[in-house]
Amino acid sequence: MSDLFIPGQTIGIIGGGHQARLLTLSAKSMGFHVGILDPDEWCSASEIADWHIVADTNRQSALMNMAAKCDLLTFSNENINTEFISNISDFVTISQSLELIEISQNRVFARSFLENSNINIAPYVLISEFGDIEDSVDAIGFPCVLKSSRYMWEGSAQQYVLNNMSDIRNCLPLLQEDTCILEAQITDKIDISVTIVGNGNGDYVKFPVVETVYKDDGSFVRATVPASIPSEVSEEAQRIAEELAMILSVQGLLTVNLFVTSNGLIYVNSISSGPHCSGYYSMEASNLSQFDAHIRGIAGWKLPDISLYTPAITLNIAGNQSTETISCIPFNSNWYHHYYGNTAKEQADSVGHVTVLTEDVGEELQKIKKTRIWDDSF
Repeated sequence: MSDLFIPGQTIGIIGGGHQARLLTLSAKSMGFHVGILDPDEWCSASEIADWHIVADTNRQSALMNMAAKCDLLTFSNENINTEFISNISDFVTISQSLELIEISQNRVFARSFLENSNINIAPYVLISEFGDIEDSVDAIGFPCVLKSSRYMWEGSAQQYVLNNMSDIRNCLPLLQEDTCILEAQITDKIDISVTIVGNGNGDYVKFPVVETVYKDDGSFVRATVPASIPSEVSEEAQRIAEELAMILSVQGLLTVNLFVTSNGLIYVNSISSGPHCSGYYSMEASNLSQFDAHIRGIAGWKLPDISLYTPAITLNIAGNQSTETISCIPFNSNWYHHYYGNTAKEQADSVGHVTVLTEDVGEELQKIKKTRIWDDSF
């Protein structure tokens, strides 16, 4: 049985970005005190949290200080050193699976885990130096995608699509970072995500399947719920998510990102721990937001079945789109704007999101397209 945490106790969040901000709002609404650890004194969550340790999230002394002040620890992203976190596990409860976080951090680990779990994934090879790409292209074929082995910071290129041999020259910056994987690009497909939450007591509940759109560099653009896929494909995607959650004994949120081809084949692309951009719609469109679900899960609370109130579209707001989206506020009563209180360091950095509630997704997408704010997603 999972430990039960109650209002009045303190939840610590490693990281202070916008995910931490939204988790903090959820935790405080349930009566928890919340502290954060982040090196940026003015990070997004700093104006919401009860207290803030300003230090690197992988500094052992700061983590020990965090553990001493908290009853329960969670993470706003996966950019953490799991060895350091394991060192403080005797002093504070860590409900989330560190194995899942390690898998989420590294595409090589993830693919090995998925293969060993008999989960269908796209063909791939490891790439450690520039010459390996030419040697491997014949086996993988074009189009293919070179991806960093480790997930990197927001705004950085994490992958390059290769359509022919001349595209290989663009890959050098990525290879200078770390070992990469070269993966067959699944064509004629849509991207979907399934989020599931566990509470450590054998209970798991699943959110609806979401259809997602990403840029070529892997950055999030928009999500639509429910996904426009056959019911049997949706059921299989949710079955895969539940199977993975049970294998990993997930407590809190797990999101599985998948590809679905036009003939119904399903490939798992990645898995991640904690809140995910594809689930932002849940703040307005369902009976339980993913942020509330995560806090309930790690705290050992009972989980309700998830109900979708209405179809919805969520759109990421990058730094260079902020002013344009704000100008839409007076004209769209069904748009729900969220701004994270942070200033973009790069134009592509996420500074907020908009969720649009609608009974006619197709019609609403046409209206969004006419704004020309998200031209690159249509």
